[in-house]
Amino acid sequence: MKKLIYTLFVIVFVFACSTEDIRFNDLAIITKNKDVIKADGFDSAIFTVRFNTESNINLINAKAQIVNGRFVDSETNELKIEPIKDPDGVIRANIGVISSTIVDSLQVIFNINEFKTISKLGSVKSVPATINLQASAFSVPNNFDDEISITGIILNIEGKKASNGYQVVINDTFENGAAVNGLFRETSLVTNNGQVSFIYSPGPVNPEQFINLTATVLDEEGSPMGIMNQIQIYITNND
Repeated sequence: MKKLIYTLFVIVFVFACSTEDIRFNDLAIITKNKDVIKADGFDSAIFTVRFNTESNINLINAKAQIVNGRFVDSETNELKIEPIKDPDGVIRANIGVISSTIVDSLQVIFNINEFKTISKLGSVKSVPATINLQASAFSVPNNFDDEISITGIILNIEGKKASNGYQVVINDTFENGAAVNGLFRETSLVTNNGQVSFIYSPGPVNPEQFINLTATVLDEEGSPMGIMNQIQIYITNND
């Protein structure tokens, strides 16, 4: 029986043929150290490929592709799998993966000599805990003579990125609380890779005063989550 299995492996590994008599699990078994990964752009997991003990390591041609994540050891979405033989004779390879901020399953497509299988990790949300506004400048002229770029960094309680899909509302007010109603453009106010952004100009307001830009994060129902940040911008006059 062992001789027959070895013969099948030689056929598969040399000719990469397809046959109904061979399944992916005849070549290798895929396991993982967790079933769910957090969509924060940092959470990681390990897939282990354990090859059949009868296989010839020199004839293994294995690779993997990733969807909705990235490999630890590759800058692209593809990875060549380099199996090693343990001292106990087991042929294996460990594949490290890192989540994205998209709340959807992470998938790894394994290809061993043209035999394929897909292994998945479930995804859980990375819930916002803080937002921090960063401005390209902290002063801007009135009357639309210039504008500033604002980026909001949204992180979870662990300091990792919040998942995609959380909306942020921006308000511009004078120090007395009255609305400025300045110009917002190129607004991207739904979290993407832990960020939101917009470009702002206060418009025709009096110079030599401060205005406040306030960011508020909303939950899935559109209600404030109690997560806010505010920066002050000084208005100048270029005349």
